[in-house]
Amino acid sequence: MRLLFLLFTLFMFTEAAWAEKTLEESERIRQKWVDALDKTDDNTTIETVSDSILSNFGLKAYQENYLVVGFREGTYDNYTVTDEYTNKEVELQLSLRYDVVSNLLGLDEVYTLAYTHRAFWQVFTPSSPFRETNYNPEFFITFPVYSKHWSGIKGFQIAPFSHQSNGQGNITETLGDINTTKNPEGIDPLVLTNRSRSWNYAYARFFFQHGDLFTILTGRYRYPESDEDDNPDLTDYIGHGELAFYIPYRRHLFKLAGNYNLKTGNGSIEGNWSYPLSFSQSTTYLYTKVFSGYGESLIDYNNYITKFSLGISFSR
Repeated sequence: MRLLFLLFTLFMFTEAAWAEKTLEESERIRQKWVDALDKTDDNTTIETVSDSILSNFGLKAYQENYLVVGFREGTYDNYTVTDEYTNKEVELQLSLRYDVVSNLLGLDEVYTLAYTHRAFWQVFTPSSPFRETNYNPEFFITFPVYSKHWSGIKGFQIAPFSHQSNGQGNITETLGDINTTKNPEGIDPLVLTNRSRSWNYAYARFFFQHGDLFTILTGRYRYPESDEDDNPDLTDYIGHGELAFYIPYRRHLFKLAGNYNLKTGNGSIEGNWSYPLSFSQSTTYLYTKVFSGYGESLIDYNNYITKFSLGISFSR
């Protein structure tokens, strides 16, 4: 499995260099193919055929899309009897958005659906399990600001509903509570725990620019849940918002982001850097990041983790 991963990584580095050029060439060929089709009496018919061949369905990058290898202090907790996690793992993130409609209010606002998929892969262990996977669908509206007289504000987003979960079920409901005799014999009570993590929230996000410094301020509101909430203290660790700074310098892009809860004193800080690879066109980047604090993933939201990661990204 380790050899497979190394071959896969080498393949990604090699292929990424030609990804954009191949995409442009394939689009050119497909368009040429459409142009060569016999014309019909109905223009709508040929447009339908063109849509089918070109398959332009409007997906774009949302957050960073990356594949990295991460190293942390200490080791991750094991949640099943057979797993034995190490302090190094592969982390990958796929984040896409789709602009559904725009300018309904005449404000140039854009209505967007987005989805972010983040996985933590223990590829260096014998069975190579996915330790954790987080799913994050969102709906938000972006309002651009064109005026120069708004103290540097360039726009804002309103997200009436977002959801994040790790797709795990509450195993205590089927196997019994860890503190009762309902547990099957031979199951370690320390292993038999509820791994379900989720929350629903809304947020408002503001974009600022001051020279070469770009700032994004996000405030979040968690919707109340029932008494069966699997993680009622989540915001005690990850806070109610985020402050992020983006500093572009020539072809470099630096980012520094922090979350903080003023009441509990918990939070996290993350810094990353990206730079286009010399043999690529423009959509493949050397990517590094450092994380320290709470909330690296939902399963570990209340565990303090310090981690360094290195790899490639395909958007930024």
